[in-house]
Amino acid sequence: MVFGGLKIERLELNEDTLWSGHPKDCNNVEAKSALTDVRAAVMERGDYAAADQLCRKMQGPYNQSYQPLADLYLKFEASSVGHAAL
Repeated sequence: MVFGGLKIERLELNEDTLWSGHPKDCNNVEAKSALTDVRAAVMERGDYAAADQLCRKMQGPYNQSYQPLADLYLKFEASSVGHAAL
């Protein structure tokens, strides 16, 4: 993630092998059966609230997420701030 600092920039780094869980099968085998109902709610009735609720049947269990690896700080000299690169 880039924070957009001018004099000091912070970059938050992630790495795809550093995460909060362990390998497991998170596929929802019931997801496909709800798809027809979701499509009908949107296309036939225009009922997006119902479609949203039906989509929840398609989601799997809580999945783990990447954890931050490190913060990288870059300090720029004052004379370079605000000047365009030539």
